Formats: sequence, C-alpha cells, structure tokens
Amino acid sequence: MERLIVVVQVIHACGKNVIHGKKVSVIIIGGACKAGCSCNEDCCDEYCYNKYYQYTPDASGTCDEIPDDACLFSENENCKCYIPHQGKCNEIETCCNGLCIDLSTDPNNCGECGRVCPEGQICVNGDCQRPCSDDADASHPDEKNYFQKGTCTDGTGSYTDTCSGNTLTEWYCSGGSCVSTTYDCTDNIDCTNGPIYCSISADGTTLYKKTDDWICHATYMRCEVFGKFTCNSWTCDASKAGTTQSCGGTTYYCCEVDGSYQWQTSSCSVNHPPSVTLISPADDSVVSASPGDKIPLTFRVDDPEGDTIREYTIYFDGSIGSEMGAWPSGSEITNNEFDISSSDCGSVMEWKVKAKDKYGYGDWSETWQFTVNCIPSVTLVSPEDGATISENEVNLKVTVDDDDGDTLLVTWYGKEMEGEWEPLNQDNLEPGTTAGYMWSNLYWGATYYWKVEACDNYVCVNSSSRMFQVELDSTSPSVSVTGAPSDWSNSDATADVSCSDTQSGCDESSYRLKTFSSNPGSCPEYYSQYTLTPPQTISSHVWVCGAAKDNVNNNGSSTPVEFKIDKTAPYISSINPESSDWTNQDGNTSSMHLLMR
Repeated sequence: MERLIVVVQVIHACGKNVIHGKKVSVIIIGGACKAGCSCNEDCCDEYCYNKYYQYTPDASGTCDEIPDDACLFSENENCKCYIPHQGKCNEIETCCNGLCIDLSTDPNNCGECGRVCPEGQICVNGDCQRPCSDDADASHPDEKNYFQKGTCTDGTGSYTDTCSGNTLTEWYCSGGSCVSTTYDCTDNIDCTNGPIYCSISADGTTLYKKTDDWICHATYMRCEVFGKFTCNSWTCDASKAGTTQSCGGTTYYCCEVDGSYQWQTSSCSVNHPPSVTLISPADDSVVSASPGDKIPLTFRVDDPEGDTIREYTIYFDGSIGSEMGAWPSGSEITNNEFDISSSDCGSVMEWKVKAKDKYGYGDWSETWQFTVNCIPSVTLVSPEDGATISENEVNLKVTVDDDDGDTLLVTWYGKEMEGEWEPLNQDNLEPGTTAGYMWSNLYWGATYYWKVEACDNYVCVNSSSRMFQVELDSTSPSVSVTGAPSDWSNSDATADVSCSDTQSGCDESSYRLKTFSSNPGSCPEYYSQYTLTPPQTISSHVWVCGAAKDNVNNNGSSTPVEFKIDKTAPYISSINPESSDWTNQDGNTSSMHLLMR
C-alpha cells in the first residue's frame, strides 16, 4: 500500500552522533547538511532519510529519540543519507522494515513481518492459503451450479464446466481447492419432451436442455426458433417482475422464485424453498458406536408447493456430502455415508441438512449436535471354549477396553447347562485391564457356561459365552523309585522318582525321596515325611522310598527299594590252625583257614 508523505521542515539546529561515528543533521539547507553536521554520504536532494534512528525536535528545540512504534514510510533510493520523518502506523497495521503493513492480507508479511506465502497462495487473516473461486456462483463457491457455465480457479490453475453428450462436468470449490462432479442429464424427470441435450448456449454462459418448459438460467429464457434452442438475453429481475415475453408461440412470465427472478411458462406464483426437519440422532444426544461404524442421519424434507426434492446436502463435522435424486415432498431420508474413527470417541459432532427443489433453491436446517460414545470391548481370555477342568474351581479371565477411557462396570455371569444365567462377580475396571474371577465349588461331571458384560456410562456390551466341563481327579499318581543296582555293588548309585498319572498328570516339582537303614516294610503315607529332592546319590546299603503329587494335589508313594551298595573292605581277624613252636620245616598251608571280617 503506497502512502503520500508530506514533510514539513522545521528549522532547528539539531543533530546527534548515531551512524558510524558521524552526526546526522535534521536540517537541510540548499540540498546540503547544516554546517557543523555531516551525513553518511552526500545528499542528492533536500530530503535526507535516516534508516536507523529518527529524531524530531521538541518544543525546546532539543532532540529526542522517537517511540518504537514510529515507522519510516518511504525512502529515496538515490540518496545515501536520510532525513528523519516520524510517523505511526494505524491500528490494523504493523511497522515492518520501515513500512506500515497489514499482516492479515500482505502475502510478503503474512501473520508476521517477513513471512512470505508460497507461490500461488494468498494471505487470509494472517494465514497463507490457496485461493479458490467459482465465477458461476461467486457468493457461494462451495456449492454446485448445474445451470451456469463457470470457471473454478485455485492455486493450481483454472477449470471450466463442460458438457459432452448427456454428461455435465461441474467444477466447484471444496476445502479451498477446485474439485469436480459429473451429472447425467437424462436422470432429470422434468424432461417431458425427450432426453436432455447437454450444451452451452450461444453466449457461452448457460447450460440448457431439450424441454419446452426448461429455463436456461435465472436471468435468461430458452426460446425455440426453427427447431433450435437458444437463450435470449431477456433479463428477468425485480424491475421486470410480472411482465411477459412471447417466444415461439409460448408466453413466458417473469416471476420471483425463492428470492430471485426467473422466466416461467405459467403465471407467477410464489415458490418457497423446501424445509428440512432433523429427526435423528436427536439434538444433544449420545450415540454409541464402534470405530468404523456408519452414523445414520435421518431427516424429513417438505416443500410448501409439493415440489419434488432434487438434491440434498449434509454438513457433518466439517465434511460436506451431496446426493441427487427425486424425493417426494414429505419423504423421510436416512443417509449412511459418514463414519467415525477412534479419534472421534468422546467428540461432539454437528450436523445440518439443506434440500433443494427443482429450481435449485433451499435453506439449511437448524444445526444439531450429538456426542460419540465408543462402545466398550470385551475379550474372554481363559478358559478356552470347550475346555476340561480337573479341579472344583476355575479362574475366569477377561480383558476389557474402552476408546473413550471410561471406567467400566464389569459383571461375570455363569450357569450350568440347563440353568439360568446368574451374576457371579462385579468389579470396576480401567480400560486395557485383564482381570479374573475364581469360580469355586464346581461339581464333578457338570458342564458350565460363562460370559462377561462391560458397561460404560451409556451402554453395556456382552461377550459371547464359553463352555467348560469339570472332571475331578481323585486318583493318586503311580510312583516308583529308579536307579537301584540289580545286585550288590561297590559303586555309588543314583536314586530318582518315576511318576505316571492318566488324568491330571504328575507335578514334577513335587518329586521327593526318603532313605531307611533297614527295610521299613512299606513307604510312609504322608507326603510331608519325604524331605530329599531327587536325584540323590546313594553310597551305602539303604532302602529308598519315593513320593509325588499330580496336578490337582493328589499324592502317591512307592514301595521300598533296596540299594545294595557295599563299599567297605573286609579284614582278617585270625588264621587257623596256628603253629605253637618254631620250626625249620615248610608248613602245610592247605589246611589253614582265614577268618575274615
């Protein structure tokens, strides 16, 4: 933005050493600095601007530094030294590099000094954006205008509406960008005299169709001359309201329709836009759903004149979707195009609907809102479906979660095969928790079912049910001791426990041994009497007993096993017979006997 600068020169002897050790004069006489003062360079004219500091004489003739919000409006490119000129930017502008700038619209200083918008973008309220406009509907560029040929322009280029055969390609703005949609002209039930022929009028502005009563555009009328359709530039506006024109033997009336003016083949009557009544989800309600679910939006469309509804547009949480068709006045419509994601859990969604009649006009309904409550999830962990339980109790484990982060009220249910569901336990659990309930006092041979229910603040969800059977194991395991030598041995042996159980199986951590110096006849009955953990090294003659438990705590014991280990050397206690006198004759050793112990 350029400014006209008017400099009023007040003669005061005033200067200050401010730039590179030189004084800068505020007085220019005959195009030169005042005597006793010097400039950075010679001045080429009598205006000398100071880029760095600005001074103005006060009432007493002394120099004061100007406020920080003063701004140098302009400078002479051919002058190497500068005259101080104090000015202040207005309320909506900011001083940037000596210029007053509107940061909300300047693409070179967008939002802050020096922030330059990328090529093709504009500055809107201090934010760099791609511009988008549609000259066919300048006041509402985000809406489609099927009847006016227009060009949509954004930061990437320009795109013009086209017709080919019976297909219209309509360009319009969406989210700051040009997007297109196609329209099959043959779908319109107003074609009473044959199919639509998509074409652009001779003046290059209007889409029209081969029907006697079709109006080319709000300000143009289609007229058939010698079998050809043209759009005559007879304007229909407020000044022509109530007037008529004749074309091809047909009288046309200039009428007000939904606040604008159109040519009609019937006398004027007031046309009102359709109304939309929102039905569900109710305003300020809570909708429970899982991420990925579609949200059904139901509404009713009514037209005061009974016109058929041609199109409706839904605004849903920042998204806009449209659908074309033919709905009689009074129709109740449900749209299932919008879904939710996990990030929507706990969010408030707004929605509204606009319906259009055959003239293309309509108004938005009121705006309703609802809160998305994500349904909790329940996952059964154990026991598995169809499991066999060998004890009279079982731990029912479950994992619960909730994308909203709600604390969940969790209830375990159980029943016998022919029984009724009964609550077993209830607990408050945080999302992502795995917990269990110990179901006790179960009957042998019985079949049981279980399930879990989780409730947040709005809805409850039940898991599927699982079945398990109880087969109690009351049989002791079979236990034996291994490692005994088959006969006497003078080497160490290793005693160990062997266990078998055809039901719940042996618990290897329970294996124990006990030794006896003499044969006990039978092994101890009580498991607590066995204190040695196998394997054990046996180095002497002993009897060994073993014990073990199965996986449901039944204990069993072995029979005593003899370990014949003799590692003690024998010794000689006497020789018989023994000679009583010394002799020099060989003795007869064949009759001697050794007594060994």
